[in-house]
Parts: sequence; C-alpha cells; structure tokens
Amino acid sequence: MFLERSHQTYLALLATLRSGYIYVPLERSLPKNLINKIIKECDISWVISDAEGIAALEQAEAEQPPFIDISEVLQGEELLPEINTPRAAANIAMIFFTSGSTGSPKGVKHTQLHLLNRLHWIWNRFAINDQDVVCQRAPLNYLPSMWELFAGLLKGNRTLILSDRIVKDPKSFTEALVKYGVTWINIVPSLLNMLFESKSEAIEKLQQIRLWITCGEKLSLSSLNKHREKFPKSTLLNDYGATEVNGVLYFTSTAESPQRFTRLPAFQSIANVAVRLLDKQGEKCKPYYPGQIHIGGSSIAKGYLDQKINQQKFVVLSTPEGKRQKYFAMGDWAYQDATGGLHLIGRFDNIVKIRGNRIDLNGLGEKIKRLPSVAD
Repeated sequence: MFLERSHQTYLALLATLRSGYIYVPLERSLPKNLINKIIKECDISWVISDAEGIAALEQAEAEQPPFIDISEVLQGEELLPEINTPRAAANIAMIFFTSGSTGSPKGVKHTQLHLLNRLHWIWNRFAINDQDVVCQRAPLNYLPSMWELFAGLLKGNRTLILSDRIVKDPKSFTEALVKYGVTWINIVPSLLNMLFESKSEAIEKLQQIRLWITCGEKLSLSSLNKHREKFPKSTLLNDYGATEVNGVLYFTSTAESPQRFTRLPAFQSIANVAVRLLDKQGEKCKPYYPGQIHIGGSSIAKGYLDQKINQQKFVVLSTPEGKRQKYFAMGDWAYQDATGGLHLIGRFDNIVKIRGNRIDLNGLGEKIKRLPSVAD
C-alpha cells in the first residue's frame, strides 16, 4: 500500500486483509532503493496507490507489480481478486520492515493474533468509551500505526488522521488535537518534549487527553515528571517493544501516582506475554542479576523473511512447565526486582535509538570506513 495517510488508508487496508492478502506498508517518505527492496523481497502481487503514487513508483528502477488506483476502488469497481485462503488469526497478515539497525532493514512477518492481543489488552486495561477520539499520527511503516488505525475503528470510535505536516508543527498539532477533541494519543517522547517546549496556548487545553501512549524511544525521568506536572489527571502509558514483538512491556503514570517520580517505574508485561532474563551463558537470572530480555507469547512475530537470520534472534526455550516455546532476544539488558518488575539497564550491543530509529554504531562505522575519503 503506497498511500498518504487518510480515510483511503482504511479502505485499502481493510480490502487487503478481508481479501486474504498480506498487508505491506510502503511509506511515501521512504527512499526509492528501500521501496524497491521491499517490493522485491516481499514478492508483492499488487500495489494500491493513487495517481501521484503510481507516477512516482513508475519512475523507480525495479520491476513493478500491477497497480490498483484507489480512486477506481472508490467508484465501486472490484479490482482486488479474493484469495481462497482460510482466514485464521495465526496466519501471516502483515509484513513490517525494521529501521535497519544492522545496516539493512529486515522484513518481519506478523499475524493478526499479536495485533488483536495488544488491542484487547489496551481496551480492557484502559476502558475505551463511546466519547473517546483516537489520534492516528504514526507513519504507516511503523507498527504502532496499526494500534492507532484499529483501536478506535473496531470499537466504533472516531479516529483523527493527521498529516506529517501538521504533526511536525507543534502549534498546528496541538490546535488540531484540541479542535477535534482527541482523548487517546500515541506519541514518541521527542514529540512530547516538543509539545512541552511549545509556546502555543493550546497545549494548556490538552487536559482532554486522558491516555497518552509513549513508545519508539526511551522516556526520560524528566519527561515523565513534566507530563505528570502538565497533565496530572491523565494516564501515561510508556511502552517497550520492537518491530519483532509489538509493544510488550509497559509502565504507567496515573492520577494516583506520586506527584514526582524519583526513578522510572518498573516495567510489567501485557497479557499473554512471557518474559525471560538470561545471562551470557543462557541461564535464567536470579532477582537483581542482570540478563538479556527474551520475549515470548502471543505478541511475537512469525519470524524474518530471510530465514537465514531467524536463528540469530528467535530462540526456542523450555518453559517452567517443560514445554518448548519460541522467544525473541531483544538485545536489551534488565534486572528483575523482588516483585517481578523489570528495570532496563542498557543495550547488549552498540545500538542506539534516534527518533525511534535503531542505529547500529558498529555497522555505521563500517559504512563510514568504506567511503573513499575516510581512512581507518
């Protein structure tokens, strides 16, 4: 799907899933070489786009699959043939690409099960009501965009879709949130900090937002306390996850929380998610001993498109009941306190996050060394 985020996004996405196809988002802002890579590796059958998008893709160097013009779909023409494939929550339904932390983005195969598990957990935990309005602002190539697109739709709530142009301007962004009465919003911490620094008077009117979800970057203690000060009656849900596992760990700040935090709260797992901490020898860690986070359960992906790299990150471990279960090695270190809460320590490798994008410093260094003007 190669579309700007709009009401057409819903039409194309629902048509794709209901017809039995696998959804692959092609964000307009992606570089052409990455778009070509995604089309080739996913062996895409059809591209749903508009006239502008089709013209842009036709200029790409790679061989292109057939196009479907969304405007013709809106006229009622049946252009997407249905596949005679049994529909099941465990079937592959989506492919999202990582941000390329090791130098090359990897395609990750997801089922509907992990998305439904996330949505049912958040609906039950935070009780969406008839008056709630959900904001959709994440780029389509990021997995949280699916939370935003379906959290309101499947409950019959209104969803406000904001363009990148509005989101990047704090004044326009806050005014739109106020104007349309948004009450649920998913936001990266750097954007939240931009709102704090904004001089727009509209930010004082954002008390209407009762659930703030932060993800994609580390939330600092100062940002948590600023949010607590600015919006004392709202709930902040801070998520931890990755493209391979969706949002699986969380902590919250609510009206009942301390007026000021002295440290970040411990993380907990969402429903139907298993967490293991293993040391460098692969042994289970005792409380307060650091280990690498491994995630299993309903939120884990099927695996990568490239089967050769699956064994590097997806491992099979024995459960306390003696069963064998697949886990994903996150690459982050943490320790578990006496109550079972998880406290993040740092990375197992040299990967950092910049505006939600994972950057491998080792891989970046190797790329720089290849430049003819750089000496080792």
